[in-house]
Amino acid sequence: MPQRDKILIVDDEQPILDSLGDLLEQRGYAVETALSAELALQRLNGGDRFDLAMVDYLMPGINGLELVKQVKQKYPDIVIIMFTAYGTIPIAVDAMKSGVADFLEKPVNPDELHFIIQKELRYKHAIDQNAYFMAEMAKKSSIENIIGQTEPMLEVFEQIRQVAQTDTSVFITGESGTGKELIAHHIHYYSQRMSGRLVQVSCVELAPGVIESELFGHVKGAFTTALQNKRGKIEEADRGTLFLDEIADIPLETQTKLLRVLQSKEICRVGDNKSIISDFRLITATNKNLEQRIAKDQFRSDLYYRFNVVEIKVPPLRDHKEDIPHLLNHFIRVYREKTNNPIHGTTKAAQDALMRYDWPGNIRELKNAIERAFVFCHEELIDIRHLPDTVFDDNSKLSLTPTPDCTNLAIMEKDLVLKCLLKTNWNKTHAAALLGIPRNTLKSKMKRYGIPDQPP
Repeated sequence: MPQRDKILIVDDEQPILDSLGDLLEQRGYAVETALSAELALQRLNGGDRFDLAMVDYLMPGINGLELVKQVKQKYPDIVIIMFTAYGTIPIAVDAMKSGVADFLEKPVNPDELHFIIQKELRYKHAIDQNAYFMAEMAKKSSIENIIGQTEPMLEVFEQIRQVAQTDTSVFITGESGTGKELIAHHIHYYSQRMSGRLVQVSCVELAPGVIESELFGHVKGAFTTALQNKRGKIEEADRGTLFLDEIADIPLETQTKLLRVLQSKEICRVGDNKSIISDFRLITATNKNLEQRIAKDQFRSDLYYRFNVVEIKVPPLRDHKEDIPHLLNHFIRVYREKTNNPIHGTTKAAQDALMRYDWPGNIRELKNAIERAFVFCHEELIDIRHLPDTVFDDNSKLSLTPTPDCTNLAIMEKDLVLKCLLKTNWNKTHAAALLGIPRNTLKSKMKRYGIPDQPP
């Protein structure tokens, strides 16, 4: 059974509260009443939630206009209708300026009141549903994964904000794993085309003989396996957004046909002569250097300049390592909710290792590292031993550098043990993990080389 809209009536005359309350209850609303503005505020501040409030203008104590101002300041989503027996144009103007949706004079006409309430609640529900839809689209776009507080990322966010509300073609560049796909999703779901489809094509995954059928569609009999008509991805993106990921991998012959489509917004299915109009916004992305490919005649320059209207360059993670702690917190929260694993952070040694690593796979590699840690870690903090070997090995290389001009194996080993102890702030468990030996073996070596049990 759908939940009834909840209405609060505020008036200092009990008969009016009773009559309006009965009337609206009969119309299917859930109604509560308050004999003063002070009592209304008590109910609201006490946690009662209402979809709409009807407020009398002239009341002792806090009057209706002041109540409206306070309610709108703290509870802006509540629709407010004001009514009074002393209606004047200045009063109505003041009420509207304060956020009142409509203004009625007493005695209130029941049919007129019901019509206004229905109209205002329909509008409120449409706004609420749109906000919910936008939030869901943001979740689908995983925009919460695009995290950063450093200057390079703030610049990217500002470019996204400015371009999202336009219909301009966007070209997203950056290394693999930097979040280009997330940015494309965000641009679509916060654009005027968000009610249309976001159609994504990974050009690198399509064989040369397949890509034209995928992009432009085909008619029955166009080739041996064309048993029925098929819509292409460009046609499916009509009134939406077409996202061509890894556009650098489109064959030259297909590039020529794609250029004609971008110029005319008309497509022909493979094997057909009839043109089809498709109104789409284009977003492209690549991790390759297209200018180098153009110089080698591997990519058409006219196509490149057609889609490269606004370029968003996504920096590699190694260029904004200060964002790693924020990304760690996010990924830990995500996997904690998914797995019910009580992990809530990392040890200092683990975070130091993660900060030193250069992350050639960028944010995707970091995300995978944390997901892996949730498999092997059964403690509250992710330790260095729970990290992938690539991170561990990369950080161990520094420790394997011997003392200059040292050729004595024992001295080299002592030097290595000392470096690992210094790196882990003398945490023997972490140092042993760095060395790849049991903790007891480390303690034996420390004793053998006269290394103190505590930092000197």
